[in-house]
Amino acid sequence: MFQHFPSKAALYQAIVGQGCQGDPALERFAALTPSTATLAQMTRLMLEHFVLGALGEPEDNDIRHRLIVNSLLEDGVYARLLFAWVMDTVVPLFRASMAAAEAAGDLRPGATFSVNQFWFGEHVAATIAYARLPGSSAVPYAGDVETVIAEAQDFILRGLGLSDAAIARCRQAETLAGTAPVLLPA
Repeated sequence: MFQHFPSKAALYQAIVGQGCQGDPALERFAALTPSTATLAQMTRLMLEHFVLGALGEPEDNDIRHRLIVNSLLEDGVYARLLFAWVMDTVVPLFRASMAAAEAAGDLRPGATFSVNQFWFGEHVAATIAYARLPGSSAVPYAGDVETVIAEAQDFILRGLGLSDAAIARCRQAETLAGTAPVLLPA
């Protein structure tokens, strides 16, 4: 293996590139315009991506999650490379959408963006996904996976400071436009 990759970090960098290039969920992120609705949609897409996986084989999603968990349990090299990529690629749109939500008056008074808020939302999505690694959820969530994702989305958006009225408007607009995210089978 080291004939092709001079170090473990180089191998991990190749895996990050392979896993992120051409990913339909990440391509959908890149096409969004910063707004309150984009903030809600990004949160939903992040949850769906983590919990249900990218369009592809569920086993591929499990492998990615196991690689992250193992990295965190060991030296963290792979996780740091992946999270650096997310910081450069996803967080700027998230930050811009928070600013747009603030400008629209959709954030509770005093709510401001911190990169930690993004990561806390990511942690919620990741933990739900990691709990599903045994094949069925190790956590006894109430309701089906769609209910869990919807409730997690509300939880994250409220934690970011989005008002309940703004969350309801985003849901209503998605429903009226017929653009509500379509969940993959559980």
